[in-house]
Amino acid sequence: MGEFPGGAMDTNLHCILCTECIKGCPHDNIALRLRPPGRDLWAMRRPQADGAVAAAVIVGLTTVLPLMLLLLLPGLRRALAGLLPAGVPPNDFSRLVAVGLLFALGIGLGLGLVWGGSALARLSTRQAVPTAGALFARFAYALIPMALFKMMADLLDHELRTWGALVDATRALALDFPLNRVVPGRVTVIHLLGPDSVYELQSALVLGGLVWSLYALWRISERLFGDRRAALAAWVPMAGLSLVLTLMSLWTLGIGLL
Repeated sequence: MGEFPGGAMDTNLHCILCTECIKGCPHDNIALRLRPPGRDLWAMRRPQADGAVAAAVIVGLTTVLPLMLLLLLPGLRRALAGLLPAGVPPNDFSRLVAVGLLFALGIGLGLGLVWGGSALARLSTRQAVPTAGALFARFAYALIPMALFKMMADLLDHELRTWGALVDATRALALDFPLNRVVPGRVTVIHLLGPDSVYELQSALVLGGLVWSLYALWRISERLFGDRRAALAAWVPMAGLSLVLTLMSLWTLGIGLL
């Protein structure tokens, strides 16, 4: 992996626990240590562009795409129905193509929003360096907690409101493998919590992700700019973008529970 703890390694992103460093350390001084969660987001000195792009894609898929599916999918599906062959819902061609187009658009918008926020951050500082590309490579990582907690909030709805179906599916799988036994019966859906309680938990998760991302953005800004005023100028555009995306997530989660 080209990593060694004694060679200015500042992130465990590329560590695969191969333990080769234990064999290669001349001082027998390799150890696993606890560190604050998320510290890699602002401590890494060599952010990778591919990782930043992946982070921005995740942001688009978890925040922008759900809103687009909610608002645009029905109309786009009807528009494509007259142009494409018919199929069997919900896997008809018009729906599949519409979802594919919205996925591509959501990914593009996610990349564009994070890049635009980074470019605006550079303009706000009125400094030539770091460039917008360098800011993008660093700030995109800081948005991972926001996207991750939004994904967890989406899964929370399925876990708490369709628990019975999950239990039934697990039980059927256990009986089917390896003896191929079939158990007739209907799937039961048990709501462990009501919609309001689920939305409160989802909101807490999403807001927690926002706070974590805002903190990571600030630590990155502080590290990049020695001047506190310049650091704040770079932080504000990205913080504003994070807040807007969070509000979008809260709205789509609320509509989805209705």
